[in-house]
Amino acid sequence: MWQQEQISISIRMGEIALAERKFNGYRNRPNIFSANPTDVSALIDSLNEPLDSPRHILSALSAPNITPGVSITRKSIIYVYEQYKRMYVDVSGDYALYQSSQGKKSLSNLKRKIKKVDKSNIEEQTVRTFQYPSEVQEFIDIAKPISATSYQELLLGTVFRTDQQWVDELKTLAEQDRFRGYVLYAEDKPVAYNYCPIYGDGVMLYDLSGYIPEYQRYSPGTVLQARIIELGFSDRSVKIYDLCQGEGRHKKQFATGSIDCCSAYIFPNRPGYRFFVTLHYAADNCTGFVASVLDRFNLKDKIKGIIRHRHSLQTNSH
Repeated sequence: MWQQEQISISIRMGEIALAERKFNGYRNRPNIFSANPTDVSALIDSLNEPLDSPRHILSALSAPNITPGVSITRKSIIYVYEQYKRMYVDVSGDYALYQSSQGKKSLSNLKRKIKKVDKSNIEEQTVRTFQYPSEVQEFIDIAKPISATSYQELLLGTVFRTDQQWVDELKTLAEQDRFRGYVLYAEDKPVAYNYCPIYGDGVMLYDLSGYIPEYQRYSPGTVLQARIIELGFSDRSVKIYDLCQGEGRHKKQFATGSIDCCSAYIFPNRPGYRFFVTLHYAADNCTGFVASVLDRFNLKDKIKGIIRHRHSLQTNSH
């Protein structure tokens, strides 16, 4: 289903945003876990607004088996800008069986990290779950200060909203049992959060997250993710935990499967859009080349760690 909204597109060098442009357009989020995946052509056909209209037409898709690249028709530019494996955790089965599939060493390391966080708390439980309309505002009030110091907001530009429209949207989701918020506590303080809306037939999305760099020694992102998965197995409204795009190491550790996907933008065929797509495509290819070289020499995760460590030091010095 196409929904009109403002969409931001960043030109990035790796994870760092170099520039950003906002478009008033349309977004379509097909359910990739449905039986019949939708392709780009069918999604274009479903758009009532003509592609040569004055509006900016944009679509972010997740559709399997499409090759990245740019194709131009008389009216439109179809820019498939990335292809990736979308990982997920099937939480409809038995949690103990899931744990046993992770391997003894990985499971032992994970339990050690969780125990470290548990022992640091005296008054607070390690993880709090928020899911009801009356809990939405409290979740936002707790999550926003975490996000404000996080790597995700300060370096990646993923801003956690607090405006009334956003509050109302989350309350509406909560009324439909489609809202989940999770907060991790360490040393009796909230140090990490995940916002996870539920869509489709029980698919919970790993949407927004962040942690306070000062508490990095507790592996807050990994511990919170592990506890969310554990809670997912006992949540009757959740069947699949969608880990979203990206193929990070911790996602590979937790995932039970993956789907080959792509994301695409659709623009009117006009000079300004052609220039923007060319610029974005060039930056993306440059980033891809650098990333492949770093992967070959096993340096990608190390460099990410250095960037995050420097961010942590800068945050603590303020």
